[in-house]
Amino acid sequence: MDILVLTERTITSGDIILEAIPIGGFRMIDKNEADDKIIAVANTDITQSHLHSVADLPQHFFKELENFFEEYTKLENKKVEVNNFESLSSADNSIQIHLNRYLQSRNIMP
Repeated sequence: MDILVLTERTITSGDIILEAIPIGGFRMIDKNEADDKIIAVANTDITQSHLHSVADLPQHFFKELENFFEEYTKLENKKVEVNNFESLSSADNSIQIHLNRYLQSRNIMP
């Protein structure tokens, strides 16, 4: 699972932990396997604070995002498919599933 954080703030390689609020997500098919992506906004970025759902994003954003993932994977000689931009509840569900997998892999589950 990856997270795409929308922000106007410059993020350098040292700034890899930041508070973000999920607003939705999408599923990418990579090597015939689902690869969930979460779309979030930086918690402290007032320029993005009006975004509460993927429905708040302009339609062109989805085309740009789809194009970005399809093009950058070509450099790895891979073909991916971007599917179904999803609601916050779907993103929350995906986050919970991946968090549980992580906790189980570390034997942290109660």
